[in-house]
Amino acid sequence: VSSTTWVLRETSSFLAEKSSYTLTFRTTNPLTGDRTTIIDGVSLAVVGLAAISYTPISNDADCGITNSRTYTHAIDFQASGTAAAVNGVVFTSMSGSGAGFTRAVANGTVNSHDGSGVVSTTGALADLMQGFLFNGSPNQDGSGLQTYTLSGLTSGITYDLRIYTHAYGSGGSRPNTLVFDVGGAAAGTGEINEDNATSVGMSHQDDSYYINYRFSATGTGIVFTAANATGSDASWHLYGLTCEQAGPAPTSVDLLDSPVGILDDAKLLIPFDEDIFEGSGDITIRRLSDDSLVEAIDVETASVTIDGAEATVYPTTALLTIETDYYVEIDGGAFTNASGVDCYAVTGSSLLPFSTPAAAITVVPISNDTDCDISSGKEYTHTLDFGNLTPGALINDVQFSAYNDAANGSLNFSYAVSSGNPLAYSAGGNNPPNITGNLFDLMKDMYINQTSAAGGTTTWTLSGLEAGILYDTRIYVRQWGVTSGRIATMVFDPDGAGPISDSTGVISEDEATSVGMSTDASAYYISYAFRAVAGEDLVITVTQHAEGASWHLYGISNEVVPPPGTVFIVR
Repeated sequence: VSSTTWVLRETSSFLAEKSSYTLTFRTTNPLTGDRTTIIDGVSLAVVGLAAISYTPISNDADCGITNSRTYTHAIDFQASGTAAAVNGVVFTSMSGSGAGFTRAVANGTVNSHDGSGVVSTTGALADLMQGFLFNGSPNQDGSGLQTYTLSGLTSGITYDLRIYTHAYGSGGSRPNTLVFDVGGAAAGTGEINEDNATSVGMSHQDDSYYINYRFSATGTGIVFTAANATGSDASWHLYGLTCEQAGPAPTSVDLLDSPVGILDDAKLLIPFDEDIFEGSGDITIRRLSDDSLVEAIDVETASVTIDGAEATVYPTTALLTIETDYYVEIDGGAFTNASGVDCYAVTGSSLLPFSTPAAAITVVPISNDTDCDISSGKEYTHTLDFGNLTPGALINDVQFSAYNDAANGSLNFSYAVSSGNPLAYSAGGNNPPNITGNLFDLMKDMYINQTSAAGGTTTWTLSGLEAGILYDTRIYVRQWGVTSGRIATMVFDPDGAGPISDSTGVISEDEATSVGMSTDASAYYISYAFRAVAGEDLVITVTQHAEGASWHLYGISNEVVPPPGTVFIVR
């Protein structure tokens, strides 16, 4: 300070390692060395990443271009042909100026080039990185300048401007400095040798990358310049450019159910590409078939929870129906990121679709080893044959265990009756109609509840299950006698005293048409899919409707359902 004149002093750059710093300004008496504080406690907050960053790219998967983003500009500066389309984002072909974009050079000429082979990129990204604009024959004194202007931006919205680039010539030297200017606030890159990507931290000089500049728009849009270095006639090559609304973006929506059951406690898991925080707005669920509104959920209610980069949404279960396609829309600003940047609006049916699963209990016709869906490629916890074979039936290299009175309580399975007495039918049963192969061995004899009363129950318990794992229990069924009146109801209970249980309704085991088969003599399996609950067994209770007409149990399997690449949804 000299009198009332302030002299600007600039510190060297430093890497921020804390979220905030305190600055103190002092004056020193040159004669005594006394230090007097003149300004103290000035807080400097680090609010986000560096404005300019560099990200290596090589293909469609890692380039960061996705149709889940909202783009104001997506421009391919090729000389001829069709503009690139990358991951569903269709670029605009531009060899000079167009809507929302202009280009000018201070000296030299505006040129367009078909490009050369791009060694470091594959897929549709290679199309974007092929042709380019450049400034032909610029001045070599550092004044060779290209100016690019993007307009049509919304004031106050945060954007990411991305410039896609790669080495044009091996071992070349095209040094330039880029400066980004938004309403008079400028940020520069320093010198970049476009032909040597190691100048911006890439591992190899030929690496492709994008330069990202994050900014908050003003009414004037954004201008950026590329100036060739002093003594160089190598101008900047502009291959591709995007400008996207910044902020957290949802990547998918996954329907999760309660530990067991379908839609008993359904919730939607929506992962984002960065940590999110509660904003203001609605998450809307619509039916795909007619775009009708199902439910709008306020993010500021208990129906939406946030954990890091994931939002969990709890819709009103009663509004969701099985085997139905839906999609989710999100209001702009419903979520924000750590820097206070809002997520943008997600609209339409293509970005966040989901489907509800089929019913938990299904019935599938079977007749032989090929169509019974028993396979050695599956993982089973139970394969039980309730007949006379020792060991049990061998089907498609899957060995069933023989179950009898002595095995009750072992093999992680038990059998109990409320009236009558359990009996393994030892005469081999009768010949199962319409069944061939080794499946015949499984279906020829069975366990029954003998001399049982009307309303009597038979209970089967499957134990040894792992909590959280999805299973598919199958009961193999066939006709014993013609219209013998063996009518029963099955209840599957995977959570003990909990709220979940699923019932088959009334089944006549001797009349397969009661469950949709083409003939009464058809064989089938009853499938029940569920997720195991900690500390609980799967209990199946069969209640007979007439005296002496109990259920015949031929075979049971319980298989582990492997998760697919995304989320396995079943009920």
